Amino acid sequence: DGLPELAGPDGFPELAGPDGLPEPAGPPGPDDFSELEELAQLSEFPDPAGRRPRHRRSPAGLGVNVLGPFEVLGSADPLQPKQAELVLALALHSPVGLSNSALCTLLGADADHPRPADSVRQLITRTRRRLGQAADGQEYIIHLGSGIYVLHDDVRLDWAQFSALARRGRGGRSAGDLHAALELVRGQPFAECYHWWIDIALIETMRAEIVDT
Repeated sequence: DGLPELAGPDGFPELAGPDGLPEPAGPPGPDDFSELEELAQLSEFPDPAGRRPRHRRSPAGLGVNVLGPFEVLGSADPLQPKQAELVLALALHSPVGLSNSALCTLLGADADHPRPADSVRQLITRTRRRLGQAADGQEYIIHLGSGIYVLHDDVRLDWAQFSALARRGRGGRSAGDLHAALELVRGQPFAECYHWWIDIALIETMRAEIVDT
């Protein structure tokens, strides 16, 4: 668009806020130090023109699995735990997304201790770099404006896939779709995932749907 790109002190583009100004850096949080190695690794992929980092494509698309142990598959680089939690929160709230204030609450230690807003924006920026790009060249975490963030449409959530297959199988009396749905189940939903904000009612719904299928 002919406009100069805003860059932070590390040479990478900073995430701009709704008003177009760069987000304040703010003091590092306790889990920000675990991402210093990530920033060092990112510096190994400079743009040939020396202006911006080279974005890498995810090798096989991005998948979020919760029907068993929680996992994020297909990111260009391994995710830090808080980065994976961010992706999970957005995946479970697709396609409407989450506001920055809602993410501050969900990513905090508990409901009474939200994560600072500038820390969440930094987390989004770093997670985008780790995830790489979708097949169409867009980032996997998209800012819709007004502080609302969503995941790219190409991101696969196994629970959403399961629901679609099971619904189609029951409606059309197709055993093939029901079997395909059950093949997505790897164990108890959200096994070994202990984020405080995960809705117990959602887990019970998943279990009931699996039994019915």
